[in-house]
Amino acid sequence: MRLKWIAAALAALIIVVVVVLVIVISSYDFNKLKPQISEAAYQATGRRLDLIGDISLKLGFTPVLKVSKVSFENAPWGSRPSLAEIKSFELEVALLPLIGGNVFVKRLVLVEPDILVEVNARGKSNLEFEPPQPADEGDKAGKEPKEEGLALGSLAFDKVVIVDGTFGYSNSSSGALYEVGIKKLTAKAPGFDKPVRLALEGSYNRSDFALSGELGSIRALAEAKQKWPLDVNASVVGLEVMAKGSITDPMNLTGLDLEFAGKTKNVKALGKLIGSSVPIDGPLELSGKLNDPESGTYKVSGLSLEYFGSDLSGEVELSTTGKRPRVSAELDSRLLDLRPILAGKEKESKDQPAGGHKKAADVNQGEGKRLIPDVPLPLETLKSVDASLRIKVKELIHPRARLGDVTLMLTLADGNLAVKRLKTRAAGGSVSGTARLGSSGSLKANLKAEKLDIGVLLEDAGIGRVVSAQADFSTNLSSKGASVASMLASLSGSTELTVGSGVIDNDYINKLKKGNAVNLLRLINPATDAGDFTTLNCLVNSLVIKDGLASTKFLVFDTALMSVSGKGYVDLKDESIEVSLRPVPKERLGAGKYAMAFGELARPLRLGGTLAHPKLELDTEEAIKTIGKALIGGAVHGYDAEGIASSLAAGAKEGAENPCVAAMESSPARDSKEREPVESDESQPVEEIQKTIEKGIDEGLKKLFGR
Repeated sequence: MRLKWIAAALAALIIVVVVVLVIVISSYDFNKLKPQISEAAYQATGRRLDLIGDISLKLGFTPVLKVSKVSFENAPWGSRPSLAEIKSFELEVALLPLIGGNVFVKRLVLVEPDILVEVNARGKSNLEFEPPQPADEGDKAGKEPKEEGLALGSLAFDKVVIVDGTFGYSNSSSGALYEVGIKKLTAKAPGFDKPVRLALEGSYNRSDFALSGELGSIRALAEAKQKWPLDVNASVVGLEVMAKGSITDPMNLTGLDLEFAGKTKNVKALGKLIGSSVPIDGPLELSGKLNDPESGTYKVSGLSLEYFGSDLSGEVELSTTGKRPRVSAELDSRLLDLRPILAGKEKESKDQPAGGHKKAADVNQGEGKRLIPDVPLPLETLKSVDASLRIKVKELIHPRARLGDVTLMLTLADGNLAVKRLKTRAAGGSVSGTARLGSSGSLKANLKAEKLDIGVLLEDAGIGRVVSAQADFSTNLSSKGASVASMLASLSGSTELTVGSGVIDNDYINKLKKGNAVNLLRLINPATDAGDFTTLNCLVNSLVIKDGLASTKFLVFDTALMSVSGKGYVDLKDESIEVSLRPVPKERLGAGKYAMAFGELARPLRLGGTLAHPKLELDTEEAIKTIGKALIGGAVHGYDAEGIASSLAAGAKEGAENPCVAAMESSPARDSKEREPVESDESQPVEEIQKTIEKGIDEGLKKLFGR
């Protein structure tokens, strides 16, 4: 009996002691422990932990510790004093595992945390802690390497919850800067060496997103040079994204080995995410594999992009190791339809408010009535990046053109852009060329087009198949300037256009009933009964350009009824035009067949004015010279208007099968001797020409009256 009473007394005593301890601990002011807690944190991390608010403890088999207003010091080189600030946190720990030295956190709740992870220019993260070294271990420190990082014991989390938090990331070496708002995050990790399962709802750039999946362990994240696996899915503004693989150094974004894929039903919505408008609409899918084969080099292989039926595949590489970034790409496409992209940009420009920026051409026309913009080109941007591109497109569709089998090879190095190869099929023909553009404004370009179907070109341009003929075109140009206007003002080189036989749709011609078109009509088909089509025999035009002055070497336009030759120039410095067109009717169709008198058809025309405001009118000076030449032979042909025209027609090469070929063969470049006397004669002032005409009239009258 005595033993039972003793055991009962001991049990009662233990209970009393436990109750007393609970009462004492519950009533204990744990705020007195703040200095010890802060010191323990400093010894573990080398950083100061400030516990500003109250500390409370709720006892049980899973004690709950509550702390409010906590601040944890940032690295000395950090951009702000604190790495983390927390309004309050609640920690619930299992009691029994503590006996074995293990910490099992059943629940950790962080309310309104503000955390900033930073990486400095040397690649060091503010999560790399440096605990202070004890004074008595100073000698050992010189012999043994110091281990950096926070020593993590046997620690496991059952559940971590973050509410209304902010997470920032800044990398001084790469310039990356991100801030993510966290509405709610729930994460579970069986241990520091185990993967973390998470579910996250947050916002980025005022756009809500959701993320779920599995990440690498907390230890691998805190300690550099360990592979940190991830397999996550995310959704934001209608974009679904997947990423799977590993990152060796997540803090510095190196050691990347990731497969990614993304798709959206409306790519325009991404503008809200990136903070800039996206000028395209519609669904988009993108996938590939991202890695960094060496430091500072990032490569996307197996790239696949699909948008509105268009596709793009290949490899893209970015290197940041040189004095400027370098982008290399090798891309292929079966179909590249630019219409949705360019249509979106056009709509975006139309939607600009009236007080917005005006087009350069509009500004120039409003001030100096110029067509060519004199706005500085952003040539300095050529120095911002180096690039190498090779792209092949089976079919490329532009709102104004369709191209096939496009091959483009270009390089950009040290501010010099070189189009090394451009080759494509267009309008049933072929186009090839090269070009070089330097940041100084120097330009050299060569372009050659053969057997282009003009009807197809015009139809693709939205005009319609109003002409059916083939054309060849070639140009060789060089220039230097800081704007398009200054480049054209210093332009030198040559161009040549040759159009073969075909037909012109008269319906389209007849729609041109005003302005310059009235005079243009009689150069093409002056007949009253023109029919459906005008037969085109040929058109040739060759220009020699020197220091911005484009002069005609030869210009001939020949139809079934009319033959037109021209000479003159376009001054690209002031945009003035001075071209004389000399029409010659080919045959007399009889009264009423021509819309104008036969002689009137032969009157020379002058294309003058400027590029912005051209004018086509009667060339008075050429008319004086022409009449004078005709009057000399007037005694034979008569002095009516038709007689003058007949004199002109008689002077032309009759029986020539192709007047364009004849013009080319007799051009100054081919026969300079024939050109010299003509240049000398036509360079006479108007007064001398008039004297010659008067002399010709006088001699003609004498012959007529036999004197």
